[in-house]
Amino acid sequence: MIVCTKCGTENPDGTQFCRKCGGYLDWSGVKVAVQAGSAVTARLKTPEVTVDPGGQAACDVEISNDGRLVDEYRLQVSGADPSWCSVEPPSLRLMPRTSGLARVLFRPPRASSPAAGTGPFLVIATSSADPAVRAQAPGSLTISPFADVSATITPQNSQSLGVADHAVSVENRGNATIRVSVSAQDPDNRLTIEPSPADMMVDGGVVVGSHLSVRTTNPKEPRTGQRIGFQVSVRPAVGAPIKLDAATVLLQRPVSFWARFRLAIAAAVALLVAGGVVAYAGPPYPHWPPLPKASPAAPVSPGTSATTLPAVDNITVSLSSLDWSLTPTGTKTVNVSNASNSGTTKLAALQIVGDPSFVIDPLTQCRVGTILQPGQSCPIVIAFNPQANGSHSGSLSVQAVGSPPQSVALTFTPAPITPTPCTAATMSVVPNSAATVGTVVTFTASATGCPHPLYEYWVRDASVTDKWTMAQAYSADPTFRWNTAGLKGGTWFISAWARDASSQGTITSGSGNYDANPYLTFTLYYSIIIG
Repeated sequence: MIVCTKCGTENPDGTQFCRKCGGYLDWSGVKVAVQAGSAVTARLKTPEVTVDPGGQAACDVEISNDGRLVDEYRLQVSGADPSWCSVEPPSLRLMPRTSGLARVLFRPPRASSPAAGTGPFLVIATSSADPAVRAQAPGSLTISPFADVSATITPQNSQSLGVADHAVSVENRGNATIRVSVSAQDPDNRLTIEPSPADMMVDGGVVVGSHLSVRTTNPKEPRTGQRIGFQVSVRPAVGAPIKLDAATVLLQRPVSFWARFRLAIAAAVALLVAGGVVAYAGPPYPHWPPLPKASPAAPVSPGTSATTLPAVDNITVSLSSLDWSLTPTGTKTVNVSNASNSGTTKLAALQIVGDPSFVIDPLTQCRVGTILQPGQSCPIVIAFNPQANGSHSGSLSVQAVGSPPQSVALTFTPAPITPTPCTAATMSVVPNSAATVGTVVTFTASATGCPHPLYEYWVRDASVTDKWTMAQAYSADPTFRWNTAGLKGGTWFISAWARDASSQGTITSGSGNYDANPYLTFTLYYSIIIG
């Protein structure tokens, strides 16, 4: 084919004069080779694209039919999530030696995924006449970072006999890692509040926690049930600080029996000592009558011994045992009653023996020193907060003055677990199939057939035979964020193991057990990004 340089008209080989302008083609014509069959080229008008999460960006791609056939080219984008990336129109029908434009649209959501950063993408044009004929137009997409941090505190109101504990949860709903600092103070500086940790790096889509220890600045601060408010400040590196209001109530520890009656007991002891001294010295005056003499003790028959009066059991408890097996958390109550017909009963001891998972509620009405009138009762509230899995057992000991202790058994037995293995699992990845070295790649697995799936992730460099490395141990989190910074470019294998929490794994490998095992192939490219 000969193309006229004057008017651009295509003329068949062997033509001497242009069939349009009449120009002499030996002087003004250029021979051009024509592709046999289908041929296509693709070029991005704007190869570098930047988009804000929640916004939209676009770039045009030019598709040229370089063949001798009328062809339709299907267009798709690789390297970007199809849920927020598309091509309009999705296909172009072109005559030979003509070109057409399509628009690539990027609409990433304002969410933690996709993460902020720069990554490659490809626009692929595939011939309908010959699917083996295709063209690629490479580009790079930069997703701008944004910050969206929220925080909560639990409990908002606490009660303490010494140190109160609060937890601050910080959630980063943004798409980039952000530094967050936590501090707290009350208006009058009556409290000392220590956050741990005080500074945190929070990844996008992640919730982290900081523990607050709250105690009085002055150890002699009166504890009369007063409420002291304080404010927690959560300060992200970007954006306004978050203020959280909370408070703690200072409770007085129960006064012991000895501390409450120590003066009366000391006075009674002093009177006994003084009376003993007088009795030992004898009557100081002649006109005092002589002291009466004690009657002789009755003889004790052989084989017997002198007896003492037994302790009177004048309290009863409403239950002999409390079991949390059907309700693994929460509180249960047992009532203590004065069973005597006359006279008051005073509680001398109240404690839990054994497993620390069982505790007496600090606000329970029955306390050491509580006095019960005849027929009167008071409740003891027991809370169960398991510190570990498995069975738990302990006992509540209640004792009144002059009575033997009463015991209430405290138990928890977990229900047997029937293993339910996972039947299948799938895995998705963002960005899709390829990215530059340094990109954080997000893999998400999904298991079916099991109510409580756990996931474990393994990676392997394809150039290294049978050398898998565990990247994330079994947990309930189905997402694995693969930081590729410093890794070698090339092909990598990523495998997700899935099993139910009740299952040890139905399939055994040299590295562990699993129920299902999807895997993907991912390619890392080297690139230089300026800016």
